[in-house]
Amino acid sequence: MKKKAYPEQVRTALHQAIRSITADLPACVKRPGQDFSRERKLSLHTMLLMLVGMGGNSLSKELYDWLGYSSETATASAFVQQRDKIRPEALNYCFTNLQD
Repeated sequence: MKKKAYPEQVRTALHQAIRSITADLPACVKRPGQDFSRERKLSLHTMLLMLVGMGGNSLSKELYDWLGYSSETATASAFVQQRDKIRPEALNYCFTNLQD
């Protein structure tokens, strides 16, 4: 079996950490039962990936880079509103699991 390259190992570990976080939704949102309960353009999984992987561009540019250049792309305001629903402990948990 061929060993994965280090960047691929990190990417896989990040996705596993985010999947484990999103499996326990009430622990990572501020208002369980309300936050991230409906299907949105910016799901919790997408939000966590973006928060970890965003570069230094403007928020609008980052959204276009991540989600594509379309009129259906989420707005910067939508991103900020979704981000506000995430408890800081969720990202802390993600980074802790990534280090293990």
